[in-house]
Amino acid sequence: SFSDAIRKSVSASFLITLPIAAAAFILAENGISFLYERGNFTAELAHATAMSLRMLALAMPAYGLIELFSRVCYSAGKVRYPMLAALCGISAGILSSSLFLLTDMLTVSTVSLSCTIGEITAAAVLCALTVRTFPEIMCGASLRRTAGMAVSFVISALTMYFSRVICEKIWQNPLPLQNLVIITIVFLMGLVVYLLCIGICKAADFSARE
Repeated sequence: SFSDAIRKSVSASFLITLPIAAAAFILAENGISFLYERGNFTAELAHATAMSLRMLALAMPAYGLIELFSRVCYSAGKVRYPMLAALCGISAGILSSSLFLLTDMLTVSTVSLSCTIGEITAAAVLCALTVRTFPEIMCGASLRRTAGMAVSFVISALTMYFSRVICEKIWQNPLPLQNLVIITIVFLMGLVVYLLCIGICKAADFSARE
């Protein structure tokens, strides 16, 4: 039952973080422009900030897994696992930042990318250690559910991307209020498609089990 609770928690984490990560990545520039592009905060600064946000958005699902699996490990008495994963993540972040520094590519966005690399590394290590402790969480139904979410995420992200392209053809150089309209339309379109795909995948999985 504990392994079943872990599987459900992982599914819930992905269900929430995947569409938000896709929206943050695709709508980063619109969101930053809506919130900050005024006065001395120029369009160039908005673009640089949006690039940094895009890099950080890639780490959202990994961050959710870290929060979940850390609590799982603590409850199972494996208190060293989260520390080991954190050390691996910190090492990966320092290594990638050093590489960017040595190649004269260290910018705000690449610093954010290094943070993302660290988060993903820590999540991967912690996931591997958790599966080692609870191998039964990797059942066939769990893998099918994860694959369905991945497909739903890709379709939703493509929907958001093309919706944004269409909106920006309608509103070229959008004003703040127009950016808010674009954000609302694109996110709702992607969310509806995402939930529809999730529903279809669940129905297909239920039919397969019967």
